[in-house]
Amino acid sequence: MPLGSQVSVDWTGPNNQGDYITIVKPDAKPRVYGSYAYSKAGSPAKVRAPETPGAYEIRYISGQSKSILATRSLEVQPVTVTLEASPNVPAG
Repeated sequence: MPLGSQVSVDWTGPNNQGDYITIVKPDAKPRVYGSYAYSKAGSPAKVRAPETPGAYEIRYISGQSKSILATRSLEVQPVTVTLEASPNVPAG
């Protein structure tokens, strides 16, 4: 997954009030969250990938107990960008 891109997360779950899907580092404590989407918005959830490459975890979090109900690994890849432009251009 390219960094900063939108991640489409298909999910099934209890969809209780306040439940959400978030993306965090795998060693993040249970109550830590990153970019997230509430489950009430439906499946698939749209969550923004982190802007730092590395290993992450997608989590479904209970809005009531804040416990982690499901996880899935995610690898965020760097994006390669190149630019080409003429070094000389007329004014205006």
